[in-house]
Amino acid sequence: MTSALPVLWLYGPSGVGKSTVAWELSTRLWRDGVRAAYVDVDQLGMCYGPPTPEKWWPEPAQDPGRHRMQTANLDAVAANARDSGAACLVVSGVVDPEHGIDERLLPNVALTAIRLRVDADELRYRLSVRDRPGEPMDEVMLEAVLMDRFPGSYVDTTGLSVDEVIGGISKVAEDWPGSDSTAAAKAVRPATAISAVRTPELPGRVLRIRGPREGARSMVGWQIYRQMRLSGTNAAYVDLDQLGFLRPFDAADPGNRRLQAANLAAVWRTFRAAGAECLVAAEPLDDAAAAGPI
Repeated sequence: MTSALPVLWLYGPSGVGKSTVAWELSTRLWRDGVRAAYVDVDQLGMCYGPPTPEKWWPEPAQDPGRHRMQTANLDAVAANARDSGAACLVVSGVVDPEHGIDERLLPNVALTAIRLRVDADELRYRLSVRDRPGEPMDEVMLEAVLMDRFPGSYVDTTGLSVDEVIGGISKVAEDWPGSDSTAAAKAVRPATAISAVRTPELPGRVLRIRGPREGARSMVGWQIYRQMRLSGTNAAYVDLDQLGFLRPFDAADPGNRRLQAANLAAVWRTFRAAGAECLVAAEPLDDAAAAGPI
């Protein structure tokens, strides 16, 4: 039986510091020689119907919030990271504020979930100073209240630095991902099943926008995706740089392009099942590493 990948999912409401802390934690694992992957769940659920007068971002009726879609894609990404030689995966992102994480959708994951929280006044302040037009503050504040009712492990980030938050996570997560996993990972295990993956033949309508990382391919791809939706199309979008964070690199795949290709195929299957008619994918042409999450 294939082993499950140790996954640390840092979740909580918007503005609590999930992405910043998760990226710093991933960077420290890489610095220590641990072959670890990172993904933000926002990158696993960019799939919407055409805008309506009531909603600019209409979601599947059977999956409001797209939490099931994101969780299913996370499981696929975890499996691909494992098959690429990863010892663990760090995840940041929101979860269903009423029901939490549906672990039934994560058969390839050994999950450690830690909630990040912050006092209401500080959360309100953080949201007010972020440059995110249209972010629904009242909705975020309600989600924070709902998540504070969740059982399980949490770290209060109120007044803490990133270093202090990571220290709190280390105490709560104990020896995650485990000494056996990290010791094996420092040898940079070669990819296994994923090594045979090439750019996949993708069914359906797929537009691939290729260009150098320093170019505007992501911006162009996003604008095309936006126009597709405005034209009445149920569409999805991915930026492959955001689906290829795995370090230290394998010499046989220094840009993690095989991992990106496998993840592209996996998330497109999920998006198709959710009703997407087309996919816009922004891809790098070079094999250099992306600088960080967006």
